[in-house]
Amino acid sequence: MLPLEPCEYWLHEDCGIWAAGVFLVKGKVYGLEEAVKVAQETMCSACSEPGATLGCFFKGCPNKYHYRCALESGGELIEENLSMKCKKHKNKRLKAPPGNRRDDG
Repeated sequence: MLPLEPCEYWLHEDCGIWAAGVFLVKGKVYGLEEAVKVAQETMCSACSEPGATLGCFFKGCPNKYHYRCALESGGELIEENLSMKCKKHKNKRLKAPPGNRRDDG
């Protein structure tokens, strides 16, 4: 991310698209400014540089990454819901809440 003018920033498209809280409605992007502010203070778990926009989807995992760092560190990007699992959690399945399991009742 590079500051050009006081209120203008450039970022990688993938970093913006995969950032939590960023979404597109009828051609307009929402949540990008907030995501940029958060990313400026979020250090990447792989490269230790600021600007990380992806957090591991696994509850309680503190790992945060840049898009490219997530890929290079062995994380899994899940396109269906634009989420990511870090290398440690990519093979773990999320537990379904009681009542939502196929073997229940």
